[in-house]
Amino acid sequence: MMHNGRFKLYWYEAKATYPELLWGLVLVTGAWFVVFLSPYKNDNLEYFILIVEIVAPLGIMFIANGLIFNEYEKGILLFLAIRSSLPILWLRRLGSLLSIATLWLALLLAISRLFYPALPIGKMITAFLGGSVALSGMSSAISLALKDRNVGLLVGVFWWGFCLVSSRVAFAILGPYFYLFYLWFRFREGVEPVAWALNKSALSVIGFLAIVVGVFCLRSTERFFTS
Repeated sequence: MMHNGRFKLYWYEAKATYPELLWGLVLVTGAWFVVFLSPYKNDNLEYFILIVEIVAPLGIMFIANGLIFNEYEKGILLFLAIRSSLPILWLRRLGSLLSIATLWLALLLAISRLFYPALPIGKMITAFLGGSVALSGMSSAISLALKDRNVGLLVGVFWWGFCLVSSRVAFAILGPYFYLFYLWFRFREGVEPVAWALNKSALSVIGFLAIVVGVFCLRSTERFFTS
């Protein structure tokens, strides 16, 4: 009976989490192959970087923000809280989300590398993870702290949009350490790669610290069942 209940819980988690991820992977793969088959080979590296470092982390942020709030907004979070620790549940879902997305992108990159030898697979995976952890951690922590997913999403989208739309201004204000799209900006503007490792390390630290804040918010389970 115990194993049966645990299996049902995991199955429910998968149904609650992975449909959005599946659609996200389908869309990213579709965009990837449009670029892959493009006749403008000289521009394709920039487009690959744009998908990995800019588009994919935004999708991960939106999915990650709903890992707890999907059930919270439906009023069924108590069902999960009774059967599992909410911090552990959230970390397990977040870890699965990042792992599956990373493996899928690594597969796409490995296939593309056969035709585009210049693709820097290691740097692109690092760029994806740095941005995804930073955006997902920050957005989720703010949403969990305020019990409002929209606030966290707005903060994340603002950071993302500022770095994309006003890239030069954002780079000047945030500096090479906290700008989200260092690899893409370096490719477009010819910036020296001196701060590459520090940039991704700083973004990862921001993301992990935000995740710790999110865990502490979820430890106070009663917060989510009182107005």
